[in-house]
Amino acid sequence: MKYFSGTATYSKTIDVPADWFRPGADLMLDLGEVRELAEVSVNDTSFESLWNPPFGVDVTSALHPGKNVLRVKVTNLWVNRLIGDQQPDAGKKYTFSLVPTYNRNASLRPSGLLDRSLSFAEARQAKSTGRNPDDLLVDRTLSIGS
Repeated sequence: MKYFSGTATYSKTIDVPADWFRPGADLMLDLGEVRELAEVSVNDTSFESLWNPPFGVDVTSALHPGKNVLRVKVTNLWVNRLIGDQQPDAGKKYTFSLVPTYNRNASLRPSGLLDRSLSFAEARQAKSTGRNPDDLLVDRTLSIGS
C-alpha cells in the first residue's frame, strides 16, 4: 500500500528443529532493519517493544521444538499518509495537520521490515541482544514475506 501509515502484522509458522535447543544457550531473534517500531510475539507470548537498533529479542522462553507461530507487528510514522492525502486524486483524507509539513511531492519513508528476512542466532551469553559475532554459535535465516 503506497501511502500506508499504521501497523502491519507479519506472521509465519516456523518449524524449529530440536538441535537449536542447547543447554545454557539463548535463541535471539534479529529483525534486521525496521521502520519504526516492532512488537514480537512467539506462540502468543509477547516481548518488549523494539524502537531502536539493534532490533533483536531473546525468544528462548517462548520457542519449542516443532511448529511455532511468529508474529511481528511493525508500526510506521504517519508521514506517508500525510503525503498521500496531499495527492490530487486522493478521495477521502485521513489525516489533518494545522501545519502542512509534507507536500504531495515529498519522498515516501521506508516502512516495515525492510530486510524481509529474520535470523535466529544462538547466543552464549544470556540476554545479549547485540550483534557481536563472538557471541553467536549458529545462525538460521528465514523469509517472512515478499
